[in-house]
This record gives sequence, C-alpha cells and structure tokens, in this order.
Amino acid sequence: MQRAGVSLLNITRNKSESVTGLTKPELEQNPIAEQAPNRAEPWSQTQESRAEVIARHPQRFIQKELESQPRPYAAIDLIAQEPVRYLTHEEALTFFCYPIFCYTIGIESLRSIGFIGRLVTLALGTPLINALGGSVSLMAVCTILSGICGVLIGDSIFNFLRVPTNDYVTRGVTLGINCGAIATAHLLNIDPRAASMSSLSFSIFGTVMVIMASIGAIRLLIQSWVVALLEDS
Repeated sequence: MQRAGVSLLNITRNKSESVTGLTKPELEQNPIAEQAPNRAEPWSQTQESRAEVIARHPQRFIQKELESQPRPYAAIDLIAQEPVRYLTHEEALTFFCYPIFCYTIGIESLRSIGFIGRLVTLALGTPLINALGGSVSLMAVCTILSGICGVLIGDSIFNFLRVPTNDYVTRGVTLGINCGAIATAHLLNIDPRAASMSSLSFSIFGTVMVIMASIGAIRLLIQSWVVALLEDS
C-alpha cells in the first residue's frame, strides 16, 4: 500500500513536472507569465522575461496567485496604437516661469529654483535641482505633495473635464507629468495601460529636464534671473 502511494505521487509529479508549477518550462506554457497582457515577449535586449525572473526566484511566488501580481501593459505597443498627438511647452514653462511666478507671490527668490523640480520624480529631481543650485528639500516636499494631490483629486478633475475613462493616454500622460511615481503606482491598481503611459511620460519629461539643466547657457540664465530678482527685492 505504501509503495502504491509513492508510485502514485511520482506519477503525479511527473505529469505536473513540479509541485509549485513555477519551473521555466511550466511558466512558458502559462499565459499569466507572459511579459505583459498585450505582449508575450520582452521588448528590449537587456530585459529579462517574466518567466525567467519567476523561475529564478520561485520562493517569492509560492502559494501566491500569479493572476494577482502587478502586470502593467507594455507601453511600446500602446504607443504604436496611439500616435503622438500632443504638443506641450511644459518644460519651458517649468524652467523659465517658476522664478518669476514665485517672486511675484512673495516666495524667496533663491527657493524658487526648488519648484522647478516639482513635476519630476525624486530620483531625477535631485540631480536637476543640484545642478541649478536650488533647494532639494523643497523640491522633495513639492514632489510628494503633487503626487498625493494627483491621487486624491485626479479622478475628480478628469470627470469634471469629461475625460473618458478609457482614454488611458490623456489620463496617464497628465498624471505622469504632473504627479510622477506616486500617481503611477495608483494607476497600476485601476488602469495598467494608463500606468504604462504615466511611467513613460514622467521618465521622458524628467530626462529632458535634467538635460536642460546640464546645458550651461540655460543654467546660467535661470541663475541670473534669480539673482536679478533677489537684487530687485
């Protein structure tokens, strides 16, 4: 009887290949282990497949439902379906208007540079503000508050403006540029497609801002405005 039980257990394991179902051959046959809901394979040579990551660290996924794990859509395919149709001057407005606006409403001129990084995540905002000589702590506070406000009132604003709930491009790009990573994490739970557009938009926006701050002529222009406003006050 005992030998029969052992034989039955071996037959069962041979059929399923493993008890956990997290081996690479099994994951390759599992649609939940595909790279994204709208793309089965990686889209970059340096990107690991989702199945390889899970198979290499099976202890993280044992007794967990793979269906419940975050699976954002692949932005590379979403962009192909939704061509670029937005033209924005927000980089220029963010760079060149904050010093003047902050001085007008009574904020100290030297601290106005810290507001330039309000729409950039902390990872990109820190080198940006350091390059311009602004307040990193002020930038961090503004960035976090912008993200929290986006999560709390973003949906209400979209509903007020009658933005369709299926317009993931408008929602994703708007929250990504204005509210950064906090709003992107929020979108992961309600609209993975919008989360993909959000992460892509704030990454590109922040990179452009850092590149602009590394250009000496632009950096000196911003700093000269701050000094001029400080002397006028």
